[in-house]
Parts: sequence; C-alpha cells; structure tokens
Amino acid sequence: MTTRPALDFTYTSAPTQHWGRRREILSQHPEVRSLMVPNPYSALWIVALVCGQVAIAWLLRDAHWLLVPLLAYAVGAFVSHALYVQIHECTHNLATGRATLDKLLGLVCDLALFFPSAMAFRKYHLLHHKHLGHRDLDPDIVSRSEADLIGNSAWRKAAWVCSRSACTRWAGAGCRSTT
Repeated sequence: MTTRPALDFTYTSAPTQHWGRRREILSQHPEVRSLMVPNPYSALWIVALVCGQVAIAWLLRDAHWLLVPLLAYAVGAFVSHALYVQIHECTHNLATGRATLDKLLGLVCDLALFFPSAMAFRKYHLLHHKHLGHRDLDPDIVSRSEADLIGNSAWRKAAWVCSRSACTRWAGAGCRSTT
C-alpha cells in the first residue's frame, strides 16, 4: 500500500529573506545598483518584437498550414517569451522609468500575444512584491482550497494553470479569494 505525502505547507515566522539578501548584495557589490535603472533599448525591442511577430504572421498568410505551427513553435514561442519578459520590465517601470509610458509599452507587447495580459500581470505582480510571502495576500502563494482541490495530480494542476491563466487574462481579476 502506498501512502500519499501530506499536502501541507512549511510555515515559518521568520522574516522573508529577499530584503535582507538584497541589502547584503548591495553592501558587498554597490556597483549592482547601477544596473537597477531603466533600459533605454526596451521600447525598441518591444516595437521590433511586435512588428516581427506581425510580419511573420503576414508572411505566412498563404503558407502551407503545417508551416504555421512549426514556425509558431520554433520562432513565435521565443518572441512571445521575450514579450512577456518585457511586460515584466514594464511592470517595474524599467523600460522608460515612467509608469504611464511603461503601461503603454506593456499594452504594445499585448498586440502580438494571443492572451493580452500586461495590465492583469502588472496588478498581481506588484501585489506579489508588496505582500511577498504573506500567506493570505501574496497572489503567488497557493491558497488552502487550491491545494486541497489540486493535490498531487498532474492533470488537475494543468487544468488549474490553464483556467487561472484564462481567468487572469480575460477577466483581469484573480480567481482566488484572499479570505
């Protein structure tokens, strides 16, 4: 007879290590602070990636249908990932350093993505940083009900990830309650 591992979390009252680690790194390597600035090339990368994705789609308009998923996998996935990285940078205002412009650039990233998500990601990622490690407030920490529902099942985890992704992107609101 096999036994299932306990589906519980490891709890600690210790403060989060992230802030202390950040201070430690900056005290030992103050030159790192010079890297924590907006990248002036981000806007150019965003425009180039979006234009490239649209250009590839236009070029494939009359292509054999088998070429479309092949290029989507071989090229489009990398472009999409790069755009999500840029959305993350825009969320932290590291593209231009100005919140309004970075929000607009995040929306430009969405133009070439199947599921637009820049504003929903911005909301939940900033909440994650604000409440880092707080069991009830950090949206990146699984809730008790999610853990009970999913357990160790791979197919339930896949279904949950897909439904969360769709919910966050389409509704712009989390499917998770913080109560």
